Amino acid sequence: MSEEQDVQIVEEHAPDGWLRARVPMREGKIHGEVVDYEPDGAVSYRANFVDGVQQGETRLYAEGKLLQTMQFKDGLKHGEMVYYEDGAIVARIGFAEGLQEGLAVTYGPNECKVSSIPHRKGKPNGEARYFDQEERLIRSLHYLDGKQQGPETTYFPDGGIAERGLAVGDKREGEWLRYYPSGKLRQRAFSRAGKLTGAPRVFDESGDEIATAAAPPPPPPSRWGG
Repeated sequence: MSEEQDVQIVEEHAPDGWLRARVPMREGKIHGEVVDYEPDGAVSYRANFVDGVQQGETRLYAEGKLLQTMQFKDGLKHGEMVYYEDGAIVARIGFAEGLQEGLAVTYGPNECKVSSIPHRKGKPNGEARYFDQEERLIRSLHYLDGKQQGPETTYFPDGGIAERGLAVGDKREGEWLRYYPSGKLRQRAFSRAGKLTGAPRVFDESGDEIATAAAPPPPPPSRWGG
């Protein structure tokens, strides 16, 4: 008997009778393409299994529209996962052996890139980049093992630097500088472990100091006197 003849299609029905799923079975294990349905008969899910283990492409639908595709290898996500909205791609995410790996890219209207974040072993690692509606770079920062670590820069639409500084363990650290669109220094501030150390200094475009911004107020005293 051939392998196809060994497979039996099991149908699952909702209490009111409509077909909810077709599941191919062989020797007590799912083997072949599983298809789930909506009450109106539209397909909501397609996935492939080999001897009970998910393999290859899986597709999710809603109201007849494709929502998501993903790749599996030996039961784990492995390859590219793609999300859709009204037929347009809104995200592409790489996986390897069940964990995010490589770039996770999101898209806005007309599939313009919104963000691009590299991952390694399930955590953000490397330079993350964010873009405006015209796909111009507006912010870049760095991750190490899932935490923000390294330089961070925000940009004006023309590519000039608006602000730059350093982050350590998800918190601002050291000198942070803000600029006018002309490129002249606007503000200088210092932080330690994410908190300002002293008041930021503010300058006009000629370089003259015009203000010392107020430092953040201290926390209110504890009602217990601590």
